[in-house]
This record gives sequence, C-alpha cells and structure tokens, in this order.
Amino acid sequence: PAGAEAPKGEPAPEAVAQTSPGTLELKFSAPAWVEVRDYTGRIIYSQLNAAGSTQFITGAAPLDVLIGNARQVQARWRDEPVKLDKLTGDDVSRQVLR
Repeated sequence: PAGAEAPKGEPAPEAVAQTSPGTLELKFSAPAWVEVRDYTGRIIYSQLNAAGSTQFITGAAPLDVLIGNARQVQARWRDEPVKLDKLTGDDVSRQVLR
C-alpha cells in the first residue's frame, strides 16, 4: 500500500519494534484534547473531543498517548481499562500503550 515504505534515502524506523495493531477507546465526560502517535512517531490522531463523545483510534503499537483534561476521560486499550494516573500538575496524562 502507498505510504508503507520509508522515503528514499531514509532508513526505515527500527528504534521501536512494532507490535500488532490495537484499538484505543476513549470516552469523554468533559471536553478533552488527545494526541496519539504510532510506533513510528507519526501523529495518527489529534483533536479536541466534545463532552459525551467516544473515539476509537486504531494504530500499530506502541502508541504514545497524550490526553489533556485526563480526569474526565475513560480509556480502554485492547478491551482492557487504562488507568490515566500519570498526571502532570495541569491534568495531562501521557501513556505508552504496548
């Protein structure tokens, strides 16, 4: 498929081993900003999400997930709950999902 190969002259990213794709489910009880990067470091999802909405984000793990207003978000990765407890002082959670 298009985009599957590294651009000419650049080595394929090998620093992080890809695992099988998984789906991250996020439920928002208040507006929250989310950015998700896949194993290559490419942003695969980035937006402000409305209260009451749910997002499903599928990507090749490990996924680097940054969530603003994290206390208002419920997360599940591969149908398992994710504790968003690694919070900074401004209620931002950063998780690496494998």
